[in-house]
Amino acid sequence: MTQAGRLPFTLAPLPGESFEVWLVTYATRLRVSIRTMLTALDLPAPSQGSWGRPEATGEAVDQICAATGLNAVAVAVADMLRPSLRVPPIAMLRVWSPRSTSRFCPSCLADSGGEWSADWRLRLQFFCLRHHCLLVEHCSRCEAPQKGSIAGPSFWPGGPSDRVASTERNRLLCACGQDLSGIEPPACLDVAAAADAQRLIDRLLTEVRNPSGSKNSRQEAMSELIDLTLIAVHLASKNRQSYSVQPSIAMLRADRLTAAAGLLLNGEDAQPDPLLRVVEDADVGRRPKAIPHSWRIASPQLRTRIARGRALAGLLSPVDRVRYGTSLTTMRLLPPHQPSNTDPAIKRAARLPDQLWPAWAIRLCDEETEAAYFRTTMLAALLLPHSALPLKGHILPLVGADLKPNTVMYYLGRLLDRPSGKTTLGMLAELAFAIDDHDIPIDYARRRQLAATTKLIDARAWNRISRGFPGGPAKTLDNARRYLYELITGGSLLSAPRPYQYFSGTARADRYHAFADFMSAGVADALHQHARQLLDSAGITGEPLTWEPPTDWVSASRWPGAEPEHTDPALVHRAILDRHQSIPTIAAELGISLQHVRTVLRAHPLPRPGRSRPNLSHRILPAPTGSSIQHAAAEAGVFYVNPSWLHEEYATWHRGIADIAREVGCTRETLMTFAWVHGIPTHTGRSLNYTVNREALGDRHPSEIPEPLRRALYGLGARSRLERFIAIVDQRSLSQAAHLTGSSTGTISRQLRLLEEFVGGRLFHRTPAQPLTSLTPLGEQLARQAREHLGIEPIGQPGASPSSVGR
Repeated sequence: MTQAGRLPFTLAPLPGESFEVWLVTYATRLRVSIRTMLTALDLPAPSQGSWGRPEATGEAVDQICAATGLNAVAVAVADMLRPSLRVPPIAMLRVWSPRSTSRFCPSCLADSGGEWSADWRLRLQFFCLRHHCLLVEHCSRCEAPQKGSIAGPSFWPGGPSDRVASTERNRLLCACGQDLSGIEPPACLDVAAAADAQRLIDRLLTEVRNPSGSKNSRQEAMSELIDLTLIAVHLASKNRQSYSVQPSIAMLRADRLTAAAGLLLNGEDAQPDPLLRVVEDADVGRRPKAIPHSWRIASPQLRTRIARGRALAGLLSPVDRVRYGTSLTTMRLLPPHQPSNTDPAIKRAARLPDQLWPAWAIRLCDEETEAAYFRTTMLAALLLPHSALPLKGHILPLVGADLKPNTVMYYLGRLLDRPSGKTTLGMLAELAFAIDDHDIPIDYARRRQLAATTKLIDARAWNRISRGFPGGPAKTLDNARRYLYELITGGSLLSAPRPYQYFSGTARADRYHAFADFMSAGVADALHQHARQLLDSAGITGEPLTWEPPTDWVSASRWPGAEPEHTDPALVHRAILDRHQSIPTIAAELGISLQHVRTVLRAHPLPRPGRSRPNLSHRILPAPTGSSIQHAAAEAGVFYVNPSWLHEEYATWHRGIADIAREVGCTRETLMTFAWVHGIPTHTGRSLNYTVNREALGDRHPSEIPEPLRRALYGLGARSRLERFIAIVDQRSLSQAAHLTGSSTGTISRQLRLLEEFVGGRLFHRTPAQPLTSLTPLGEQLARQAREHLGIEPIGQPGASPSSVGR
């Protein structure tokens, strides 16, 4: 340093080079520490291994220019203070920088008469390409490292043009007197692989600061160099479960660098990917993640490769499958590291409604689900792809609904359990990326603001529209406002502001559905015109009233669910107007869901007002005495149910009321009322956990399943619970079973206790020394029945069901 504070020479930054890389290069050539360099620039030193990049202010630029001799234009053109530039960790930069000791090639010393190469001081230099041998680490007699006595400024990193010659010649003897040129190089098991690895490292080190290279080529070389170093560090780390793996000189030996280069270049096309063995060791004993914490600094290419490999190995949960797009036909690279305020989820949420569009919900899953929660959950799933934000506390508040993370995981798990589950999750990710790449013609955020601050329709306007509407204008005004809220914002009434909000399954929700389902085309057209005028008066012009993404935004040859446009609305109209059938009855006859019927009615309203006839369509009468018919439906919508049959189905076979109501064709509330009238106890404290899981049964009746397997099928996730039990039987270890099924040890232990509670006894013998010794007779019987009746096999064996993996 000079007394005036001016550095001895000027190092101009390259275009696109980050401040950190420029600073370390500058410090290395001046042979000073990073802290000393920052002091010379009058900048704060890094704290706890993290960089404190100066802000691109005039004062910071003036300080850098005064100390280095640069001008402000050169700093601005290089753009090295831009916050979006990728910064390698300090530990990585130290690995790439020269060290005080030096490896060496004995043959090169002999040929040159003792001239030491500056390249040997790099930690990544381990192989001599001239003599095809490994470099020697230390003296063979005293095992002392060699300093090499390099004079003058060293380089970081560079190529042949940056090399400097030593001023000290004939340096062939160690301090102990050992002739260094006569030392035998270490044995190399694979000379060709080591040579290829060294050529790759030399090319990357040269390209990182190649003045003639492009900005993109330097960034790509930087990313590839980080990936290679990261793999080598993990190969050498003694504690691969650590959240932060710190590089050191001892870690980057020749064998590790050679293996890292081989994994980086040649392992991606292999199945299974050999890199996964290194990645899996990083989170042993923890709940598996798509990208373990210690790998998060890897390039988008390497992180995408890790996520894809772990998905193929069955280690990812449905949420992570959607987040990393592993179900896509062609995987899309994960984005580079970016600030949290520019996360894709935040950008997407600002452009979307707060629930999935109705037709898309049916295309993805046309079955009896809680439609309002399903659509809101699927909107949360649309925010997941390539987002780094956690589900709880970050993504769910963006949706605006009172959702729990378990709700999202439950619905995504149900989709994945279906035969087309992987396709469905892939379509969600593909639709999310298409939303990022296309324009959305509706500003949903502005419309939500309008609905929250404006009375969408007043009593006078609704009186003019609703002449002849069943129920009268005074009783239907609130529902008309709810209809307009859905129409304008595309939002969910579960998370709407208080004037429009209702709670699913309540009488208010039933009245609203009856209002919207049986509305005539004339009233619907009038409400649409009123909504258009409302938007125009608020200055929202040039936008369509309603909109959904076109179907060609995803490459679907066949939908997992159904296409609403393929349902003939005339069939629905005749069933309502001529036969006075209820919506559940129509859905059962057509083999579609309630939401499917309602979506058809929203798109094609009735030609004249309909009547729901609640006294007929929701009425159940006892079957005639002596009749063999257990349940039947009359033309007028009256259902006949045998009370003794209902008692047997509910009390003996433990079927849920909703499952029985689906078979009869009526609503759950109507069937519960009928059961109460005929003395069938439906409120005995028995929760949903003590009803047989219909999804686990498939098409079979509970009477076809023997005990204790029938009791093991109680509650949600019954099949997954049995798969974990079979995994424990196969492994005889909770930790191994948890690893195979993608669960934590605590989760699989709780599942085992719940299963024992259902079947009414211990499944394993237990001792204080060994928690799981052998199966009890009850456990043996349950394991045998699970294999025979449900075909459940241990995870990883042929025929094993993957539904529980990652759940």
